[in-house]
Amino acid sequence: MATHSLLIFSLAIYAMAFSINLSRADPRTDYVMRMCGKVHVQNVSNYFKYYSNITDYMQDEIYRNKFAFKDVGEPPDRLYVLAQCMDDLTNEECAMCFTQISTLIPSCFPSTGGRVYFDGCFIRADNYSFYREVLGPEDTKRCSGRIVNKRQEFSVAVDEVLSQMLLKAPSFRGFASMHETSNGISAYGMASCWKILDRDLCSNCLSEAVASALSCIPSTEARVLNAGCFLRYSDTSFANDSNGGDYSEEEVFSYATYIMGVGLICVFAIGIGVCVGKLSYRRKIRLKQSKETEDLVLEERVQYMQFKYATLDTATQSFSDSNRLGRGGFGEVFKVSETRTA
Repeated sequence: MATHSLLIFSLAIYAMAFSINLSRADPRTDYVMRMCGKVHVQNVSNYFKYYSNITDYMQDEIYRNKFAFKDVGEPPDRLYVLAQCMDDLTNEECAMCFTQISTLIPSCFPSTGGRVYFDGCFIRADNYSFYREVLGPEDTKRCSGRIVNKRQEFSVAVDEVLSQMLLKAPSFRGFASMHETSNGISAYGMASCWKILDRDLCSNCLSEAVASALSCIPSTEARVLNAGCFLRYSDTSFANDSNGGDYSEEEVFSYATYIMGVGLICVFAIGIGVCVGKLSYRRKIRLKQSKETEDLVLEERVQYMQFKYATLDTATQSFSDSNRLGRGGFGEVFKVSETRTA
């Protein structure tokens, strides 16, 4: 019975696993832009060493939080680094994005630092604390150039997406991913502030970014690269489903294995419970039968040992002293005369 139940349970788990859409999410490691500083550091070898130490530390932080910052060294060559992924990436995808983007900053050295943007993550390094900067002289935008959509519906949809993200992102950990449709024409957008910024600073950064992005219309796609935030719109969907619509094969089988493991433990526990219950029941029945047997034997013995007074009087010769053997726990003990009669 337990084996049959386990087989049914296993088939159900595999059916659920293979019914999930096995499409891989996109870590979006597409290169967007790199900006290097114009001032040089005094000790380049120390800078490389500091950067290696910082990125080693940040690898675990990025995986856990999708965000990390750290500084090491002594001025004027003290190195500050900040990195962040878009919130729609999984922890694994974020780690992949960071591993690739972190290799590009050293190409800016011996400059004091620079910024690198991917569609899925961002990194910046410099020799001063820039963590609270919202805007900078290197801020820029990238429009899609000759690829345009001049329909009014597209402009309306883009404007609505950008306006909604500006309202939402500062209140939702600095991140928003949205899409809007106008008369069948869709626009998609994403906005992300660096998590170290508070709500007001995030709002200030995105306000500038929205104004820059609107100037790209009717381009079908635009990206705004500010010191404190990143903004993108497009006529095609590019964000990962943060509600869990897409799963990698590894995730599906990991979940299936976990569920099956829990199921096996439950079936095993139920099996043990059934066995223990059966053993206890059988032991109880045996004890009951044994007790009934003992009671029956005792009853027969008691019936066998019951004698009439006249029979005892005759057998002991009227309880004669010559037949007395002694005294026991229940009174006088007499021997039975061989000449007694029934």
